Amino acid sequence: MWTQLFFAGQQRHTGRNLREVRARQELRRAQVEIEELEVRIRKLSRLTKGMWEILKVELDLEDGLLEQIVNHQDDAKKESTVSCEEKSLKCPNCHRSFSKKTGNCVYCGTPVLQRNLF
Repeated sequence: MWTQLFFAGQQRHTGRNLREVRARQELRRAQVEIEELEVRIRKLSRLTKGMWEILKVELDLEDGLLEQIVNHQDDAKKESTVSCEEKSLKCPNCHRSFSKKTGNCVYCGTPVLQRNLF
């Protein structure tokens, strides 16, 4: 009887240890991923600064003009994102969004009325 109680306690203790080991492993993986992302950010930052300098020197552009170009590109991306969102439809059955290109809702299979593309 004492041996059963001893091993039962050991199993609980072992289960807790396994969870702790797994948590430490996940933490370490996350730390490694963060470090890799930080390295990539530093590389991209150096690359961006270099490209900025090349544009300034080779095309004789001012910082202000380059900033306007970058801001204009950001605005264009935002507008294209909105237009993509407008292209999606809502299913009348499950109310989820899906592309106009599909004939049926990809979530519940409900046939969807095709609209004229023009």
